[in-house]
Amino acid sequence: MYKKQKGYIYEQIVKNFLLEKGWIFVESNFTMRGWEIDLIFLSPQNIYVFVEVRSVDYLDDIGGYITNKKLKNLVKTIEYYLLKHNMEEVERRLDVIFVKDWKILEHIPNVLID
Repeated sequence: MYKKQKGYIYEQIVKNFLLEKGWIFVESNFTMRGWEIDLIFLSPQNIYVFVEVRSVDYLDDIGGYITNKKLKNLVKTIEYYLLKHNMEEVERRLDVIFVKDWKILEHIPNVLID
């Protein structure tokens, strides 16, 4: 299976996981200059949650999967999305969800950049 196909399947697994928790799906695969936000949801607390889905082999070193450069570019993409949709004032956060072998390993809410 190609990496891109696997990524889309993992995104669907995460999407279903969040829908089962009562989250409202907004959009997927929003791109800006080559950077992409995998999933966008509205949480039950009315927070816009931008979700990065990561396929992993192990979770010993999360930093190896999400670098500061990647986080900074995700934040820029989120800011662009909010500006484009006139949503600069909404409450929002960035979550990272790690998936391995078709299962969710860990959901890290509110990931911040150093």
